[in-house]
Amino acid sequence: MPVYTPDDLMGGKVPSGNIVLFDDDHYYMGGVLAELMARRGAKVTLVTPSAYVSDWTRNTLEQGAIHRRLAELGVDIVLNRSVTNIASGGVVTACVYTGARQELSADAV
Repeated sequence: MPVYTPDDLMGGKVPSGNIVLFDDDHYYMGGVLAELMARRGAKVTLVTPSAYVSDWTRNTLEQGAIHRRLAELGVDIVLNRSVTNIASGGVVTACVYTGARQELSADAV
């Protein structure tokens, strides 16, 4: 399973297909990268352990607009979950509160 960094994506190496983006930064980058891949035709699932996409941007009053834009682009938003395992067919996530696991299929992370 290919794993891409923000530098890869911003450098033009943008994956296609079913992509899981894990955002543990909580600032703006996760939303920016999800939007970039969605606009290029990828099916994006954004996973974050936070209760909000790009959580820190609540401080700059941008969070609602970011979440709305991603939803309009068809990005699946998975909140309150961490990625615990990356395997050949996808990722395993766990709820930050209960530890309940969920598998998500993906072509790249």
